[in-house]
Order: sequence, then C-alpha cells, then structure tokens
Amino acid sequence: MRYVDGFVLAVPQKNLKLYRHDQDDRERADAVRRQAHGLRWFQGSGRPVRGAFHEFRRFNWPIWLGFLLSLIAFLSYFLVFVWFPVTRDFPWANLLLFGIAVALLFVGVRRAFAPDRPRPKLSKIVGSVLATLSVAIFGLFILTTFIIARRLPASHGAPQVGHRAPDFNLSDTNGKPVTLSELRASPINAKTPKGVLLIFYRGYWINGQDIARPAEFLADSSGIVRWVNLTENYWVRARPEQILEVAKTLQ
Repeated sequence: MRYVDGFVLAVPQKNLKLYRHDQDDRERADAVRRQAHGLRWFQGSGRPVRGAFHEFRRFNWPIWLGFLLSLIAFLSYFLVFVWFPVTRDFPWANLLLFGIAVALLFVGVRRAFAPDRPRPKLSKIVGSVLATLSVAIFGLFILTTFIIARRLPASHGAPQVGHRAPDFNLSDTNGKPVTLSELRASPINAKTPKGVLLIFYRGYWINGQDIARPAEFLADSSGIVRWVNLTENYWVRARPEQILEVAKTLQ
C-alpha cells in the first residue's frame, strides 16, 4: 500500500513498485497508475471508490457479445433475412455476423484464459462453454442452410419447357379445389389470361418421404410450359423480376 496525493493505491501485481513522487513528477506517477491492471482507489477517508470503466474492463464482455451475436446470426436468417431475396439466396449477411462473432469470441477466449483473471477457473469454464456453444450454433446454421436445405426429392417427372402441363385438381391455400383448365379459362378483367403461374410449396410427408418440392411453372393460355424453376435449395425462390421478364414473352 502506497500513499500518493492523499489517496491509497492497492496494486495486485507483486512486482509492481510505485515510487514516491513530488509535486513536479505527477505525470510519471499517473503513467504508473494507468499501467497497473486492476488498480483500485481509496479516498483519504478510507471509503472505496470503484469506477464503472474498471468494472467493465474486468467483465469479459467479448465472449458474451460473441455468443449473443452467434444466436442473432442464426435466428435472423429464418426470421428476417429469408424474406428478402438479396439476403435469402445466399446468406452473406448472416455469415458476416458470424465472422464478427468469431472475432469477439477469439478475444473473449484469450481474456478468459489470461492468468490475471479474478476467478481463473470459473473464467476458463465460462469461456470454454460459450465458445463451444457458439461453434455449435454456427455448425447448425451451415447444416440447415447449405446441407439439409438441398436434400430435396428428385423431380424426374416434372414438366419441362415446351411440354404441355398436365391438368390437375388440387386445393389452393384457402382449401378451394382448382384445376389447371379452370385457371386457364377464368377471365381476368373480362379478358382471357395469357398464361398461368403455378407456385408449388413444399408438400407433406408420407412414410417419412417428402413427395413434393418447391417449384414454379409458367404456362401459356394453351397449357404449354414456357418457364420452369426447380430450386436446388429449399430456401431459394424465383425472384419476381425473373417471372415478370418471362411473362413479357407470352402472347
């Protein structure tokens, strides 16, 4: 314990020496105090004063922020980014968030294993657990968006461009039965439609096998398929501008 200008310095480092300074040498004393990690100040009355900045430095915030950012990067794709084609077709925004999380986790793990932590054993356990969970979250994201999403059933019998689309009798999103011939013949604004856009979402399961896959078909008024989009990824869909560009070719 040393007295400097009416304050008491408590310095945890064993080898740190604080020399007595006079009125003209305060700058050197301030430099020594700034270098002392974990420095605590006590006023002349003996009442301890602990600054918020000091407590913030002692808290391993990078490891917690990296873990939280990993959760946000995983959930935001399915809750937010999947609704926008620019971030849905390739999840670059989520990968960027994961990259920032990795940098924070790296800094946090180094802090957790630093020898001067107040509770080194607890710090190492918490740091290891949070880092492991973050890696598991990133692995789950890669598994769901790049691997499982591509496990779609084959569509060898799907209509191809130039083929006639087979008539069908299915229920729409409101449960109303519709047929392709009915869609082709139903007038729109008292005019016969030039074509029909068919959008099939993923179907239901029978004996553990998915019998349908996301697909879009554009057939003209005679029932000939003019455009087909069989996505290779469950989360990827045709963009509206793609469909409009093809629809312009219908006569």
